[in-house]
Amino acid sequence: MVSGIVGIRRFRIRASGQADHAGTTPMTMRRDAGRALYRLAGGFDAAMAGLGAADTVWNIGAMTFRPGAPNVVPSEAEMMFECRDLSTEVLDRVEAALADAVRRTDGAGGVRVTLQALARTPPTLMSDSLAALIRESAVRRGVPWMDLPSGAGHDATVLGRVMPSAMVFVPSIGGRSHDLVENTDEADIVLGCEVLAEVVERMESAA
Repeated sequence: MVSGIVGIRRFRIRASGQADHAGTTPMTMRRDAGRALYRLAGGFDAAMAGLGAADTVWNIGAMTFRPGAPNVVPSEAEMMFECRDLSTEVLDRVEAALADAVRRTDGAGGVRVTLQALARTPPTLMSDSLAALIRESAVRRGVPWMDLPSGAGHDATVLGRVMPSAMVFVPSIGGRSHDLVENTDEADIVLGCEVLAEVVERMESAA
């Protein structure tokens, strides 16, 4: 049973320094945009352990250095940071801490660092009454169930803001997702469909 769909905060962090020859420029004279970002990334990754909650997830999924040559000090660097949680309070806390980390990094070593918000999708809780019907249907069929937040976005993120919404997850084999090996056992798909079909029938009969 899906208890809710997490909110998402996504940011672009950019650093601007100066390109120089990596072999002839002393470390103390460099305005290294790349070093500014990977130091920021390492420090903030460590800080996230105290900022997030048990189910908070975060990711630095892309980092680019320009001009991108091993013998050139990066003049520009960019990385993408994303955090997901079911609590707006947690997301606000992470965003505030990230903004503070960027402010403290900005200017160090002659490198300018800026933060740009790309997405602020609010969390969406699922309907308690619909969730109860789904649980009852699963119990009647002897299907094991558990409540968990959805870490991925779904259509119910939008629908849940304007009408009662609910979701059922069925397990992926090996828990793999967003990969070519992703698959689900047909028996689990059938069970999920049967549970939902019973919920729809009960809703129709009660209407």
